Amino acid sequence: MDPWLFLPFCPDDLEAVVAIESQSFEQPWKRRALEGELTSPGALAFVLKASERAAQSDVAAYIFLRRQMDEVHIMKLAVTPELRRQGLASRLVAQALAEARREGGIRAILEVRPSNTAAIGLYRRLGFRSIGKRKRYYGPTGEDALVMAKNLEEVP
Repeated sequence: MDPWLFLPFCPDDLEAVVAIESQSFEQPWKRRALEGELTSPGALAFVLKASERAAQSDVAAYIFLRRQMDEVHIMKLAVTPELRRQGLASRLVAQALAEARREGGIRAILEVRPSNTAAIGLYRRLGFRSIGKRKRYYGPTGEDALVMAKNLEEVP
């Protein structure tokens, strides 16, 4: 039996997502921003849960995407700290992009901090390529964003 379930985000998952968000980012999105993202036009959100605890809200990882016509933008991705480096992010991204492709997505795009070498490595392993930069993208720090993209025709 597969130990992880890929599920659509449900309202009961919000508390766990807020907790993971605050543990994962120096400037985490607030609860209201996360709720707002879920109701944005074209919003897609998924979680991974341990299959034996899926009925509880034990979220191990989450991803928020937004479809805009045939493009899918990865908005947020995080894994609970104690479960990192076990392939959950790779699995979650792959499954979310497969779902987005089934819904008509042709290309996926994202922004990532150049200093986040772990995330860049993950995205490169998943077939994303650098396509540009956004200057001073990250508010208070003024850090640029590396823009990466992937053709979803490569996704099964």
